[in-house]
Amino acid sequence: MTSPTPAPTPALSISCPTNVTVPSPAGAAVVVMFTAPATTGGVGPVQVSCTRTSGSPFTVGATAVLCTATDAASASTSCSFTVTVTAPVPQLLRTRFLAFGDSTTAGEVTTPTGTRLGDGSVNSRLVVIPSASYPTQLLMQLRARYTGQATAFQVINAGSPGEWAEDGAIRLPGVMSSVRPEAVLLLQGANEIGA
Repeated sequence: MTSPTPAPTPALSISCPTNVTVPSPAGAAVVVMFTAPATTGGVGPVQVSCTRTSGSPFTVGATAVLCTATDAASASTSCSFTVTVTAPVPQLLRTRFLAFGDSTTAGEVTTPTGTRLGDGSVNSRLVVIPSASYPTQLLMQLRARYTGQATAFQVINAGSPGEWAEDGAIRLPGVMSSVRPEAVLLLQGANEIGA
């Protein structure tokens, strides 16, 4: 009578935990806990090692963790997962801005007319294009950077093309009273240069 053939040893396999995402309230490294990888098969005992251990600090960003299982017969297999530490979303204390000034604030730009002057240079004219103004550009940048406050931001454009600084000084108190901004961006005096 022959002995029964022993069942073959199942191949060693390892299963890593799912990806882990944790916030970092202060933007510093945080201790991250994760479950140990599970193993099946192989010749016991099976040793598991990972490039980072549960309970170790992780900095802001994504860190790949590679885990390797090795059995008594020196067979090995690996798996990996990612630990992501997210930075805090920045917040501004002020969200209502007044951009006060002259034509530069209003968005006045030089555009060619398509005609040439006697010296061959292209004739141009000044036109106000609000979407090209720095207040509009600032609003878009604030909304892109401070996503948690995107809908709260206001940048009121109180630019007045051709305004001299002395006229702006007269106009400013009324605009401040009606707009009631939390911060003011002031650009005046360009019209006096060379006057």
